[in-house]
Amino acid sequence: MTAAAPGYRDIVFRPRPGGGISWARTRHDTPYGIVSLAWEATGTGLIVYAEVPDGCRATAELPGCPPVPLGPGRHALDSAKPGAGVA
Repeated sequence: MTAAAPGYRDIVFRPRPGGGISWARTRHDTPYGIVSLAWEATGTGLIVYAEVPDGCRATAELPGCPPVPLGPGRHALDSAKPGAGVA
């Protein structure tokens, strides 16, 4: 995850698996609250869980998918089903 504006008001989630890494998890305390990202590679793509604090916005840029805007809250995304989320 990357701060696209001061204080993480705008966030970009850009997971990039490879080099033997099949999952990752991170979190950061910002002035607005916790930002977190967890992802896991599957046989068909990535399952991604993201948390965006109140008053902030984010963009998820998953490999092979168009960017997905995210508002505050918790989000679950599946790169094998762009726009559908995780069932």
